[in-house]
Amino acid sequence: MAEESVRAYCPVCKHRQTFKRDRVSYGWHLTLCVLTLGLWLVSLVAICCGNFVWPWSCSQCGWRLSRASLHRQMKVRTQAIEASPRD
Repeated sequence: MAEESVRAYCPVCKHRQTFKRDRVSYGWHLTLCVLTLGLWLVSLVAICCGNFVWPWSCSQCGWRLSRASLHRQMKVRTQAIEASPRD
């Protein structure tokens, strides 16, 4: 699986952690769908929905971060950087 990572605040660890996002290996899941005559499709849909809603997980504790929460944190951080006094 290909991995992406980003630093964000984890409410469980109480500080900034690396969050990673795993990509779904569709080839493996489609092979399982064929071998199980389509029964695995239910699991594949559940996995894809879960990864769409909560794509990021903390590398330390495993807490899941939603896409919206990550965008909110990035927006607040950008605003704080822009508002900081410059020399």
